[in-house]
Amino acid sequence: MYVPVNGALAAKTLSTITRTIPTTYYIRPIPQVQLDALQMSTEEKAAYQNPGYQ
Repeated sequence: MYVPVNGALAAKTLSTITRTIPTTYYIRPIPQVQLDALQMSTEEKAAYQNPGYQ
């Protein structure tokens, strides 16, 4: 049951929504400032970055 602000009970029909989320949206990129502060080679930094944000 759904209880609105006024406290009265009301029937509410629930629905399921399916979304397709690309796997690159599961994690965020590491900020460039943070990558620049690392003492690594360019290749190591590229491997350190989260997938999809190369």
